[in-house]
Amino acid sequence: MSRLFPLLLLAFAHTLVDAFAILVEPLWPTLQREYALSATGLFWVITITAVVPSFSQIIFGYLRDRSGTRYT
Repeated sequence: MSRLFPLLLLAFAHTLVDAFAILVEPLWPTLQREYALSATGLFWVITITAVVPSFSQIIFGYLRDRSGTRYT
């Protein structure tokens, strides 16, 4: 298997994450109405959805450091 495959897979996964983030953005007002969220509640929902992926990178980085792969 090519050493380029993991890079292409990572780029594809990152593109999917960005695409989903773009698709959810217009739904915030509807979600606020449907779930009767206050402005503060909506703020926390948006903040959590923005911060969790960043902190998950720490977990994936830790796991990667603890276990090697055949691509390194």
